[in-house]
Amino acid sequence: MNVCRFCKMDGASLIHYAVRHYAHADCGLKAQGADFLDNLTDWQCTRFPLRAAKRAGVLDILVRRCERYEESERRDRELTQAGAL
Repeated sequence: MNVCRFCKMDGASLIHYAVRHYAHADCGLKAQGADFLDNLTDWQCTRFPLRAAKRAGVLDILVRRCERYEESERRDRELTQAGAL
């Protein structure tokens, strides 16, 4: 069973942010601030709890990461449709 690295409690809402490391969104942001988001892939950021990001004051950073992911997905779709991938 996986437990939060910071509060040591389990839960379905754990985020896998590194090899063998899990945390609740609020716990990770409280412990590491915006640096916690740096450990996540852009895809993980698109599924990150918005309320937790807003409470921690990092919503703008999260939104930029989500926009970057959506832009890369859009480019990949265009290249695939053009036969380049």
